[in-house]
Amino acid sequence: MIVSYNHSGDLADVERDVAPLRSGPEPVSSSDISQDYLEVQTANDLAMGWGSRSYILGGYADDFHAAALDALVEHAAVAPAGSSFSISVQGGAIGRVADDAMAFTGRNARFDMSADSDWEDPAMDGVQHQWVRRAMAIVEPDAVTGRYCNEIGDSGPEVTRAIYGDAEARVGSGQRLPSEPQHRAVKRAPASAPGCRRPRGW
Repeated sequence: MIVSYNHSGDLADVERDVAPLRSGPEPVSSSDISQDYLEVQTANDLAMGWGSRSYILGGYADDFHAAALDALVEHAAVAPAGSSFSISVQGGAIGRVADDAMAFTGRNARFDMSADSDWEDPAMDGVQHQWVRRAMAIVEPDAVTGRYCNEIGDSGPEVTRAIYGDAEARVGSGQRLPSEPQHRAVKRAPASAPGCRRPRGW
């Protein structure tokens, strides 16, 4: 398990703000680094370059049942190389914007969750896809409205509706919506080493 954080703000406030994370169990290893936003966002450009294979599904949740977390631990134990499941805390500024003020719905959800996998061998396509889909099936009962558009490996009208909610109808009617600022922090690290990765589609 990797616990990571992204602090955006005054450097003097970092220790105070991350103190709750440090009060938990003693980690096997830990590291802290200050990086420019652009550096973080381009850190995995080569790994996620054209020709690499990846699949990701995601959603939002306000809580997780204990049975779901236990099942995820068991599922992670049989994950193929390059696969992982992440839960990211949301909130703050994005939750203080009215749901109908921007294109994306579900801004008040407490958590973003995603299952994703990266691999090279085309023969592993089915295995990787199946693992991701099974991971999301485990947490589906806890899902709430909304999905993050960069965590969608599938397509179709129902997927579009899940991402944009009522905004889809408003856009279809010609109503202009404000642009969505791209300030999403990098959130998942591969199982092999701590770090950050760039969400798909950036």
